[in-house]
Parts: sequence; C-alpha cells; structure tokens
Amino acid sequence: MAVAGSGKSLLHFMKFVGQLKRVPRTGWVYRKVEKPESVSDHMYRMAVMAMLTEDKKLNKDRCIKLALVHDMAECIVGDIAPADNVSKEEKHRQEKDAMNYLSNMLPDDMKKEVYELWEVGVKKSFFSVPCMLCSGISSNQYVICKWIIGVRV
Repeated sequence: MAVAGSGKSLLHFMKFVGQLKRVPRTGWVYRKVEKPESVSDHMYRMAVMAMLTEDKKLNKDRCIKLALVHDMAECIVGDIAPADNVSKEEKHRQEKDAMNYLSNMLPDDMKKEVYELWEVGVKKSFFSVPCMLCSGISSNQYVICKWIIGVRV
C-alpha cells in the first residue's frame, strides 16, 4: 500500500499523531481512573463504533474519518478539558493552530480533507448526519468506557 506525499513530512505527521497514544484523556485523569484511556484509544473506539453502525443512510467512511480526525490536534495541545479553565475561544485557537501545523505536512488534497473534517467536528454541525452519529458515539462511548472500568453510570 502506497502512502501519498513526501516521505519526510508524512513521517513527521505520523510521529505527531502517534503521540496520541501517550496522551491520557484528561477527564479520566481528573477522576483518578487507574490506567485511563488515551486520546488514541478514544478515537480508535469511535472509528470502530462508526464502522459497526447498521444505519444505511450514513456514509460510514466519512463517519470513520471524522472519528479519526476530531481530536487529532490534541497530539500538540493535549486534551484540554472544561476543568482546565481554558476559554472555548482559546482552546479553539490552539487546536486550529495545531491542525494547520499538522495538515501542512500532508499533500494538498489530504491537507484539505483532514482540515475540513476537523472543522466539521469542531463546529459540531448537528445538521450533518455524520456529526450527529459521531457526537452520539462519543457520548455512548463515555458510558461504555465507564462500564468497562467498572464505574456505575
């Protein structure tokens, strides 16, 4: 399988995104959950849940991509939680800068797709069926994760 783009910039991109497996979900850390899931764990589980949906009206490929991109900026800015007292505007600015930096490592067509997917997720456009699904998956995933680690909901 060939990967498009310049090898060096794609390796840098993959190195950054690979850091997500070492970024713990802040909410779990604040709740003192032993061995909290990583941002990468969260994104992967959402992508699998999107893949397994049986709703034939949804574009599964787009839902999977949204799940994989929605928290990508956190490989640079970390998982900023409401308890961190960072304004929504500042969080958005930091994540936007991070996504610009990351997407600029990609070939133009991929850069545009990745950045636009991230923007869709950030805007939480509930007029978009894939975003509704991904938002639902994220909420449902929270309940599932709590069940997995034995916390009553």
